[in-house]
Amino acid sequence: MMEAIRRILSEFQQKLLIEIRIALQEKKYPIEREWIKSNEIKKILGISHGTLQTLRNNGSIPFTKIGGVIFYSREELNKIFKQKEFQTSK
Repeated sequence: MMEAIRRILSEFQQKLLIEIRIALQEKKYPIEREWIKSNEIKKILGISHGTLQTLRNNGSIPFTKIGGVIFYSREELNKIFKQKEFQTSK
């Protein structure tokens, strides 16, 4: 049962990261600042608060919390996308 849930979450993560990469490549949502807040990430990715929380909890998206505000590094997100792109192109 747990293995099936892990597999489903892993597939979801892969699909989401591919969609994120495509959206960023198409420049639909240009990201210019070094640090991005949660609300901006949710708009860019078109995901809910719960989905973003899940991605943080399972370590899919690194973040930094400062004074109750969560920030995401554009550089770190780009590294993840490039890494996932390399893995899916094998």
